[in-house]
Amino acid sequence: MFNGTQVYAESSSTFITEIVDVSPPTVDAGTNRTVNEDTEVTFDASGSYDNVGIVNYAWTFIDVTPKTGPGRYVVTLTVKDPADNPDVDSITVTVLSIEPFPMWIQASIGVAVITITIAITNISLEKEKKTDMDSKTF
Repeated sequence: MFNGTQVYAESSSTFITEIVDVSPPTVDAGTNRTVNEDTEVTFDASGSYDNVGIVNYAWTFIDVTPKTGPGRYVVTLTVKDPADNPDVDSITVTVLSIEPFPMWIQASIGVAVITITIAITNISLEKEKKTDMDSKTF
């Protein structure tokens, strides 16, 4: 492919100039990300550019893990300029599972609440007993 300007002569006094674009675009798919499950992820190709302009943006999503949901996903951006010159960039999106507290933590929290409740109940009963005794006359 010729890099530069090609000049074609149609007649002795008329010339047609054609600019040949051999410079590929520069693509920027962004940075790798780690997100929690059920988090919306926005992809932005605005860092991509070309000396003439970009006419096509194509996003491809590949699940690296054998299931949906939490896992690793490769996201690839391919851009093309008017001369069909391509460039490709990929990022990895890692999706983390949102799990509730482990059962042993939940059980410990439950025991602590019960213990505190019993302690408060005992204190309340003791206060009532003292109050009853203080109000009586002998």
